[in-house]
Amino acid sequence: MKTQRPRTPKDNQILLKAMLRAEDRGDYRTLRTFIQRTGHHLKASADAELAAEYKKLLARAEQAFDYEHVHGEGSLFKPEHPANQRIISNLPDRRMEAVEREKARRSGRVIPQMSEDVIQS
Repeated sequence: MKTQRPRTPKDNQILLKAMLRAEDRGDYRTLRTFIQRTGHHLKASADAELAAEYKKLLARAEQAFDYEHVHGEGSLFKPEHPANQRIISNLPDRRMEAVEREKARRSGRVIPQMSEDVIQS
């Protein structure tokens, strides 16, 4: 079994930065995972400034989680964000279609979902 080294203040800064990046990208699914799995490190941080920034992030995230609960998971995702564009460019075609439908929905356009028989032909 691998022994983990003790966390350093720099580890917590990197973790907070990753969480803030997920928030900036509108990737609240990833942010929720960060919070659930590693948020306790930031909450208990001896760095008061870092802990305060994490607390502010939690308040914003809670509002975003509530919004996505009503409007659907991923409804705050920003497909146009450069980091998301890099991720999207590597997605399978069907997932990309879902992203395009969501973008269209946000802009008020409607793109019909392709039926299985059209996809298979």
